[in-house]
Amino acid sequence: MWDGPSYWEKYEASKPRIVFLAKEAHDSFHPSTPRPLDDRFTRNIARWASVINSILDANSKIKNPFEENLQNAYDSIAIVETKKIDDGYTSSSDSNLKKFAWLGRDFLKEQLEILKPYIIICCGTIDYFHIINNYSREQQQQIEKEIFKIGECNYINSGNILVVDFYHPSTRKKGFTDLYLFNLMKDIFLNKSVQSEYFKILASK
Repeated sequence: MWDGPSYWEKYEASKPRIVFLAKEAHDSFHPSTPRPLDDRFTRNIARWASVINSILDANSKIKNPFEENLQNAYDSIAIVETKKIDDGYTSSSDSNLKKFAWLGRDFLKEQLEILKPYIIICCGTIDYFHIINNYSREQQQQIEKEIFKIGECNYINSGNILVVDFYHPSTRKKGFTDLYLFNLMKDIFLNKSVQSEYFKILASK
C-alpha cells in the first residue's frame, strides 16, 4: 500500500486536508507516489474525497463520482497505514493490528502531526486512532461523552481535527456496494452539525 500524500503540493494546498487512516500495507511498504485508480480501495477513497470536497466548497456542485475523472481528488489526499510491515499475509487480525498501532504509536502520531489534517476518515480504524493517541482513562471518558452519532457512523473533534468513524473502502459487508458507501459518506458531510464542526475547525487553522 502507498503511504502518505501522492503529491505533497496538492495535499498541502487542499482544503480540507483529508487523511484516510487505513489498516495495513501489502506487497511491502513504500511512500505514496502517483498511481492509477485501478482497484476498489483507491476508487472508493477518491469518490469519498471528491464528495467531501464538493460539499465543503460552497462554490462547487456534487458531481457523479462514477463518471468523473477522480485522479485529482485522489492525488490531493493522504493515506496513513497503521501497520506498515508486509508479513506475507493478505489480512491481519484485529489484535495484530492493535499491537502494531500500539508499538508504532509514536511514529504514527508524528506522521499525523506532520500531515496536519483537517479531517481524518478512519477506515474501520477508529480503535487504532485512539491507541495512537494513547489517551488516559479520563481523556477516553471525555471523548466518549463528545462522540456524535450520525446515521451508522460517529464523528468527534479530536485535537481540532474532525475524525469520522467510517468503513473500509474494500469492505465485504453484505449490501455495502460502492454506491451505498458513497451515499453514506455524502449524507455525513451534508449533515449540518458535521459542517458546523468542520467550519469551526477551519476557522481556527
